[in-house]
Amino acid sequence: MQIMKNTFDSMTKEESSYQEKVNEMLPSITQLNKETDDQKIKLERVMKQCSKLVKEIRLAKKSKGETDHEKDIAVRDLREFNRSVNKMLAQAMEQNPELAVPLQMYFQQFGLEIPSSSTPGSSRSGSSRSSIASVRSSSSRTSTSSGPSSRVKVVELGIPMASPPSSASSARSYKSSSRGSTHRSQK
Repeated sequence: MQIMKNTFDSMTKEESSYQEKVNEMLPSITQLNKETDDQKIKLERVMKQCSKLVKEIRLAKKSKGETDHEKDIAVRDLREFNRSVNKMLAQAMEQNPELAVPLQMYFQQFGLEIPSSSTPGSSRSGSSRSSIASVRSSSSRTSTSSGPSSRVKVVELGIPMASPPSSASSARSYKSSSRGSTHRSQK
């Protein structure tokens, strides 16, 4: 009986300790939620401003679709997203060796390079190289874009995806908002 009472007392103390921690965290959670809401408002304002500027640039260039610069930005965002996913996969394989074998099998099955941890400096130089290559490829585009491409591969791993980084998601929302406003202005 005494053991049960001691266990109950310790559990009561533990519960009150957790409740104190929760009560201490509530003001900071409220503050963070308020800051998040403020940032969402600012983001919406910036997105509206960007879509106005995109319209102005397209009108000035008399372009109906995306400009080469917009396409270049989209390519850079996708490459950055790809790098971050590869980095997360490499970290997951390092932290959980049991994941390494199935992930390596998936990558080999689709003929993809297995992601590895990169050094901090290599990311930046790769980004500038990809930007230069993207500019070169956009300036030397031909009309053979309907042919099959062996460079882009879509792989379905059957793993639930986390939300993409904010830069990629904001680029997508920017793209969709600018397209929606373009469609409205053409009607």
